[in-house]
Amino acid sequence: MTYQWGKSLFVIGADTSDDEEPPQGWLDRYILDRDTWIIYDIDEDTEFVLGEGACIAYAPNLAYSAMNQADGYIYCLPGGGREFWRYSIERDADIVVSGIFPPDGATIADKTPLFQWTGGAILYRLQVSTDPSFSPGSCVIDVVVSATEYQTPGKLANDTFYWRTGTPFGQDWTWASALSFTEEGGFKRLRPDIHQGVAQGAAMAYTGFPGNDDYPAIYVLNGYLGANKARYFHRWDVQNGGWEVLDPALVDAGPGTSLTSPDPVSGIPGWHAVDAAFGSYSSVRPYGYEPVWDQGERWFIYPDSAFDNYPEPVGPGGSFVIGPSPWAYLTPGAPYVGGDPTKSFYAIDPSAVRKYKKHKDRGGSQTGDILAGNRRARAIGTDNGVEVEYQLPAAARVRASLHDAVGRKVGVLDAGEQTPGTHRLRWDRDTEGRRLSAGAYFLLLDLGTEQARLKTVIR
Repeated sequence: MTYQWGKSLFVIGADTSDDEEPPQGWLDRYILDRDTWIIYDIDEDTEFVLGEGACIAYAPNLAYSAMNQADGYIYCLPGGGREFWRYSIERDADIVVSGIFPPDGATIADKTPLFQWTGGAILYRLQVSTDPSFSPGSCVIDVVVSATEYQTPGKLANDTFYWRTGTPFGQDWTWASALSFTEEGGFKRLRPDIHQGVAQGAAMAYTGFPGNDDYPAIYVLNGYLGANKARYFHRWDVQNGGWEVLDPALVDAGPGTSLTSPDPVSGIPGWHAVDAAFGSYSSVRPYGYEPVWDQGERWFIYPDSAFDNYPEPVGPGGSFVIGPSPWAYLTPGAPYVGGDPTKSFYAIDPSAVRKYKKHKDRGGSQTGDILAGNRRARAIGTDNGVEVEYQLPAAARVRASLHDAVGRKVGVLDAGEQTPGTHRLRWDRDTEGRRLSAGAYFLLLDLGTEQARLKTVIR
């Protein structure tokens, strides 16, 4: 599991319940402000399967802008080998940017983009091609529509695309200037592979401040590949690519090992890169790793005056993470010899660094009433219909229309005056009474003082 700062939790795993060979892999995303899970099937578009030691780490997109809209990355070592992958996160927003989209030169992670342009004609022709000259046979989209937008019905491949719109001129078309964008959605295998494979006990962590050079990096403990291979330690240069082999760990990185970084929480450089809890059968010592560029890099054991030993040995399922308050959390996991897995959950008291306290179960759960900024609506596609959920801060008249991929209006709802609170509208048939077919749709929602354009897909 990894944390996208202030937005989502990502969990990677494999479903072995139906004895599939290989097991079906998945990447789950829990959106914090919506109380919602989104599930991605990673076997449809990728070649890897998850093995022992699979681990992930979130890293921000340092080039994020209107032109580079990948909302951060999930770095992944699938386990059981040396492959290294990166997942580009789609923007966590339903409302598409108005005006021209995708903008010229953009990098986007949305593999079903809603194309938008401006104009006042009756008909338009949209072409999307991998060839800047739009040669015959190169277009992945070539469609005539009556609206100034078009919803992509299927996924685009990761590639650089060129797109243009035309208006009728006799028997021909008058074309506007072509624009380009790069599709960078889903998983992409990175090269080179890590030098040594990963197995049980592998752990990853991102840090933006690993040393005096202040360049972002992914740190990896490779896990338990055998008595002489359990201490491999690597670093991936996020900006320039490429692996470095670092000083071996001081103890074996057995099952339950975890890495954590202080700077994602604090937002300021730390004097060391990462901290580790080693699942090494009987380890209770806290370790850190310090890049010292002019003297060589080194692992160190925290002195007792700074950081007391863990209260229990760390075993399989153990996890250690630095947080803003208290300073760190620890779940020791299962003991290696006898007994059931522990339920212990510890936190370091920031007012007395050496004092551990058992973290109390405060109960409760998220209520699901938090909204991201002023985003008050979301579209939900099901197997046989479309729902839109929205929140009204004050009474308002609500109207909505549903459109198919080529812009045809297939549904209209006028909900009339509604009271403040959360409401839902649903379509399962079009204006002719026919069931909605599978495909991409977008809907226009008028909430009185706010309007939203949302998109969804019926599978």
